[in-house]
Amino acid sequence: MTPSTAGSGHPEALGLLYLHVSSKRQLDTAIDIDPDGNSIATQREVSRRKCDALGITIAQEFVEPGNSAQSIDKRPVFKDLLAYLREHTEIGYVVVYMRSRAFRNYIDAGVTERQLAALGVKLISAKEDFGEGIWADAMKGVADIMNEVQVRMSGEDIKTKMRHKATQGGTVGRAKLGYLNLLVDIDGRLVNTIGIDPVRAPLVRHAFELYATGQYGLRDLQEIIGDQGLTTRPSARRPAKPVSINKLNQMLRDPYYTGVVVYKGEVIPNGRHEAIISQELFDRVQQVIDARVQRGTRSRTPFHYLRGMLYCQRCHDAGRTSRLIYTLGRGRSGAEYEYFKCHSRQKGDCDLPYVPVWIVERAVENSYATSASARTSPRRFATALTPRSRTKTASFARRTPTSRRNSPGSTPAKNDCSISRKTTACRAPRSRNASEPSTWSVLAFVRP
Repeated sequence: MTPSTAGSGHPEALGLLYLHVSSKRQLDTAIDIDPDGNSIATQREVSRRKCDALGITIAQEFVEPGNSAQSIDKRPVFKDLLAYLREHTEIGYVVVYMRSRAFRNYIDAGVTERQLAALGVKLISAKEDFGEGIWADAMKGVADIMNEVQVRMSGEDIKTKMRHKATQGGTVGRAKLGYLNLLVDIDGRLVNTIGIDPVRAPLVRHAFELYATGQYGLRDLQEIIGDQGLTTRPSARRPAKPVSINKLNQMLRDPYYTGVVVYKGEVIPNGRHEAIISQELFDRVQQVIDARVQRGTRSRTPFHYLRGMLYCQRCHDAGRTSRLIYTLGRGRSGAEYEYFKCHSRQKGDCDLPYVPVWIVERAVENSYATSASARTSPRRFATALTPRSRTKTASFARRTPTSRRNSPGSTPAKNDCSISRKTTACRAPRSRNASEPSTWSVLAFVRP
């Protein structure tokens, strides 16, 4: 069926346009001239001229944006087009810019064209005229085979060039977290290169340093560096967002940050990008990860219902934000002890001592017990402990008592804790560490 002979069976020759580009970059080319980009706009213009010449009225247009799939099964828009044809039997033609835009292998071309023929639909190429008859069908088959050969040769050429770039120390693909893709003028030529991200690189280094201590799990690390501002880089489609635990784990395992390039499993030294961390720091991080994997604790971190909700008041008063980290310590006898510690203490910026968990729990409970929102029911009290609750301040003062106090976990003696509207002051048991100061104060608050 051709437009010239369709008049006897159809009052009007109707057709569909299928426009396709293989990459997002093609879609954005000359977007200031046409919202769909220059490539789609060119295909649309040429295809419409072909329809006008053949007397075909365009019923609908299908655009496949930035999809380089090698088969029809992986092209959702083309599959939608076939479904549309099954529902609209009045359509007689599908017009493409070139057969290579619709098919990337000769098998797909043959199968799809038979499917279209069974529906009474003819495929027309706006840039190619194969004519009619047996020899025309043969030429279409040859063209489809050559299109596939060209695609495969282009793929091999790209692989060769990418490997050559990697062996020369170049970065293949988008810059990793902590780096930026830059366009640098070298001897009058604009060259794509990789540079340090001045905002994220220090935070990436800090993440490695924290994990190398062995005192932080991935979730704790995610919360800490998230507080400090580490996010993914924003793009035209996606805004910046906190780094996921999976992304963080990949980053800690990636030797790229030591200045090397890894391509297809091969480590290539002397990358052209600047190292963010030393090899010694990277090796320490790997030792921590491997040790946790061997113990089966790679994804398991200590849990506490207040974890991630408490922030150091001392650091807050000093103008910085620092979480109280829940951690487990082990004594000489092998018994485990639970503590909250200020993250900034490790960096030497805070002098908050380690606070036993039971003291923090009791003070938070006592503080919330005085609030109207927690008086009605245990469920309301549990809701009050979520991060959405309003800021509450609890102050803990620990002094060395003159007599032995209750041990952690036991019921405190009368008047062992006193409650006021703004603060809660608790006395803890005598310290066994003679070097510990006789008095100190702990300040913590639950951030909303």
